[in-house]
Amino acid sequence: MKKNLIKGTGIVSFGVVAIGILATNWLPVFAQSSSAPTKQTKQAISSLPNGNYFYGSSRLPYKSGGDYVIFRKTGGTITGMKYPVPGEPTCFKGTASRTTITNVTVQYVPLGESNAQGNFVPRNPLNLSSYYKLKFDQAPNFAKKGLQGCVQVFANKK
Repeated sequence: MKKNLIKGTGIVSFGVVAIGILATNWLPVFAQSSSAPTKQTKQAISSLPNGNYFYGSSRLPYKSGGDYVIFRKTGGTITGMKYPVPGEPTCFKGTASRTTITNVTVQYVPLGESNAQGNFVPRNPLNLSSYYKLKFDQAPNFAKKGLQGCVQVFANKK
């Protein structure tokens, strides 16, 4: 008789644990693959090797209401494009400092101005600590082309 109670208790205990896992959303965390996007805080942008990178406020590469940053890191210099979805993209250049881009300068072209070069205006630092590091190949084509354009704009800056 004791064995039956223990067996029954074990099944009930397992059921309670399983319900507890489901109720607290642990299961989706266990099911995530190691290739899932990671929070930026795992690796500071200042320690990234030279290359192209894509970060987003969402784990999805193109989500309405999301905010995205695509950039090229060369040494301590970051040149890139920030864009909300939906919204207008902005070219920027700055310095990598842990999880933040400091000394930010943006390209500003006033409405109606034909000068494609525009003005370069200082802006607040861009903190990426709450962004997800996404795979660069997930970036939309317009963002990759925009990055190329932004790199060119700052290369031609006088």
